[in-house]
Amino acid sequence: MKSIRPYALLLSTLCLAVQLCLAPAARALSIKEEKELSRKFMKMVDRRFQLIQDPMIVDYVNAVGRRILAVVPPQPFHYRFFVIKEAVYNAFASPAGKIFIYSGLLKAMDNEDELAGILAHEIGHVVSRHISQKISQAKKVNIAALAGLIAGVFLGASGSAAIGNALTIGSMAAGQSIMLSHSRQDEVQADQLGAVFMTRAGYDGSGMITMLRKIRARQWFGSEQIPTYMMTHPGLPQRLAYLGSWLASHPEAHHRHSHREQLAFRMMHARLLALYDDENTALSTFKQQVARRPQDVAAQYGYGLALSRSGSYKAAIVHFQKALEKTAFNPDILVEVGRNYLKLGEFGHARSTIRSVLSIAPHHLEGLYTLGQIQLQNGQLPQAVKSFQAVLKNRRGKGYRKTLYLLGKAYAGMGDKANAYYYLGLYYRNLKAYDNAMFQLERALAEVKDAQRRRQIKTLLREIGRQRAEARKAAGKKGSG
Repeated sequence: MKSIRPYALLLSTLCLAVQLCLAPAARALSIKEEKELSRKFMKMVDRRFQLIQDPMIVDYVNAVGRRILAVVPPQPFHYRFFVIKEAVYNAFASPAGKIFIYSGLLKAMDNEDELAGILAHEIGHVVSRHISQKISQAKKVNIAALAGLIAGVFLGASGSAAIGNALTIGSMAAGQSIMLSHSRQDEVQADQLGAVFMTRAGYDGSGMITMLRKIRARQWFGSEQIPTYMMTHPGLPQRLAYLGSWLASHPEAHHRHSHREQLAFRMMHARLLALYDDENTALSTFKQQVARRPQDVAAQYGYGLALSRSGSYKAAIVHFQKALEKTAFNPDILVEVGRNYLKLGEFGHARSTIRSVLSIAPHHLEGLYTLGQIQLQNGQLPQAVKSFQAVLKNRRGKGYRKTLYLLGKAYAGMGDKANAYYYLGLYYRNLKAYDNAMFQLERALAEVKDAQRRRQIKTLLREIGRQRAEARKAAGKKGSG
């Protein structure tokens, strides 16, 4: 296993120095300060990690989180749930209700109860304000500097998953942390609150136990994916014993789920494996699954996704249709049929399939996005603009980042240079291609006549200029290191 001691020592020393400096005038973070810290922290996460943006996966995780939050007392924070694309067994709560789960841990789950167990535990940390209680600061400490300190502990000095995993605060797997003196108690409290929250929300409390057992079993392999703090400060046996006793004394904590609920989880899980695991592994896995269980909707759906990813569009349609035989008119599967017809250039079949999706679910984002693609390729530019704008108007439509590019392309085809440059600028900004973003937005500014839009573009240019400077500064530090 790659050694993390130099990084751990560096961060330990830094943490100790901060604690000593702040001790005389320390105080807990205010809600306002924690929100500001969260904003800074999110920028660092965005720079260091790849977040899965797939709306179907992210929406599902957020829906489970919101279901739990519905039984939690009113909170001062707006909670959001993110999936980090790394094969790591971990999850953590950061300041102000931002909760992260690694794709490796999500992949290891077998049902929605296990996901609820992880999220409820992390919600327990936020509700208890463990982070703000433990990370105190003097009035003179800069929030940005503190965000850097927290990022170093959460994410690791260089963004390495192994380092970040070893130093995470408030992790689901954590027994103790290098920075927190009472983190085992925090873990127990988060377990207690999480178990109550998830069962009140209608989940089976055993989900938290089965995930802790999976995490414990993983450590026997000596993998770099296993947090070092979990091996040196084991707290899992005691936590498992407590949760087992609690569950035994609370029969109401056991729930059964409908077939529909189970299928929703399994389709999300199949999508994660098919599109974000190794391509050859995904193909092999789902090929074996459909051979063993040809009536399994999620297996057929996953195999269709994996085949489409590899360019086998006709074969993908066959397996999507097999899935539809068991769950007719499922819009998520139908839209994949339409997308693959589009990739084959069969526009008539693609259009009719997507129209059927939108007749069932008029606001289905994947359906609207695919319809816009069909209209764009058929030269129906005003209609394409309408479809793409409908995607962007929905808050969840932010996951469809290429929509901005396609919208710019549609406006360009219509001869609307101002909007074409504007949306292309937004697209490149999201890609962090700051030079290209500024180039496009400066061209948009030269074309735009509306005063409000001009002010908006000027503000964007200033923000992107700052982002570009920060990125260059960070790159310079990395290069000199």
